Amino acid sequence: SEPAFASIEPAVASAHADDSCHGVLYTLTLGQLFRLCASEGVPFAYGVVSVPCSTYAGRQTHACAFRAKGPGRVIEQLIPLRPSRRYLELIREGARKSGLAPEWCARLDALKSATDRPDSALMQ
Repeated sequence: SEPAFASIEPAVASAHADDSCHGVLYTLTLGQLFRLCASEGVPFAYGVVSVPCSTYAGRQTHACAFRAKGPGRVIEQLIPLRPSRRYLELIREGARKSGLAPEWCARLDALKSATDRPDSALMQ
């Protein structure tokens, strides 16, 4: 059982100086997007939102991202859940293989998984 998966939330007034979210931009056909949405639980568990993006080369664009909705989103806002160790390792490995910024990879490395502290699945 996986305790939590990723969602994206707008960066608002926060304790973090840089609340950006790094990732990889993929170009999908409409059919590929529909299949991906179906596999991720859209429209039940996630909604698709448009987010402004800046590439490392400085190009401005927009991308689709999945944002949790319904009870999962409410729970996440009240009790931020940690990802499973398996899921977190997939995210870390993907970030490195995709050439994401070293500071972003270090930020991912600092995250704890749900199994890092046996008494809780909560984030720090």
